[in-house]
Amino acid sequence: MRATASTKAGGGRRRLKSAIAPKKNVPPSLPISVRFPSDLLEELGRYADFLTSDRSYVIVECVRQVLTKDRAWRRAKGQTRRP
Repeated sequence: MRATASTKAGGGRRRLKSAIAPKKNVPPSLPISVRFPSDLLEELGRYADFLTSDRSYVIVECVRQVLTKDRAWRRAKGQTRRP
């Protein structure tokens, strides 16, 4: 399920979907250190708050989506898109 937010536009209600689903049960992970530009880190924090998730979850899901959707990467690995 994707995170949604309702807005009033033109007198009606419209639901907006985010690209990343809210955090569910996630298996344990290994820690890494990454440097971010301050403006991107602030926006990442706001987006994580919007999803009611933490920043680590948002970063992992972004990387997961990029790797899943990159056709050249999948071809290089000899994989096809998963459903």
